[in-house]
Amino acid sequence: MEKEFRNYVSSLAADNTYVVSENCSISTKVNIPANVTLIFKGGIISRTGTLSGNNTNIIASITKIIETNIAGTWNVDRAYPQWFGAKINDANFDSTPAINKAIQFKNQVRYF
Repeated sequence: MEKEFRNYVSSLAADNTYVVSENCSISTKVNIPANVTLIFKGGIISRTGTLSGNNTNIIASITKIIETNIAGTWNVDRAYPQWFGAKINDANFDSTPAINKAIQFKNQVRYF
């Protein structure tokens, strides 16, 4: 069962860390407090809402972590298309939307 990510964010204060270890959903715009760090350890944030960063840091491996709209400001060295669902070595899968989200998310993209 997915948790509502908005409920977790409402309990966070600025300059805190949140570990995303299970799948979470958002159905509205969720504004993350300033300077929060999101550490992804197996969880994905998904659904139809918008996740809005506020100088938000992300620590994650090169795997899918976000299946929703993104906005705001993010502090990451690089963004990976795989974070947004890109698949490598799969000619039958169109990774264009994931690549475009990574470009939107951060101008420096590294694809492995």
